[in-house]
Amino acid sequence: MKGSIAARNLTLILGLLYGVIAAAGSPYSNPRVVPATPAPGEPVQFLVDWDGCGGPGIPTTQIVGNIITIVQPLDAICGVPPPSPPLTYAIGPFTAGNFIVRYSIVSGATTTFGPVDVPFTVAGTPRAIPAAGFWGLAILSLLMLVVTARRRRSVTTNP
Repeated sequence: MKGSIAARNLTLILGLLYGVIAAAGSPYSNPRVVPATPAPGEPVQFLVDWDGCGGPGIPTTQIVGNIITIVQPLDAICGVPPPSPPLTYAIGPFTAGNFIVRYSIVSGATTTFGPVDVPFTVAGTPRAIPAAGFWGLAILSLLMLVVTARRRRSVTTNP
């Protein structure tokens, strides 16, 4: 009987300990790229929901080829914090192609969460900016010439 009570207590303690360890897991969740499928030249942001209660430090971002590496230093890690707004990283506009955001968190010199890779694709052609054709520029030039001539005539006839 004493053995079964001790076994139950040990199981209970291990279960509680596992719950505490699981709750103090990664200090971030839901890493994503916004917009999900950007067009070439469109600004791109990387967002993560911040689940850590320690203050995040200043991140470092490095782009090598098609891999964008973001390393976020973390001051402290604790249990279950209150929800907070997502951390936002402007990673820039890109040309068409496949890319990977590699995100990791470093706390001190030894504890690291990640890296987690978030792939995204920049598809399509750059968005065209409407420009005036030859005739549009010719009409605009003619209009400017007429306005300048009328102003000049009104200045010379009305001193």
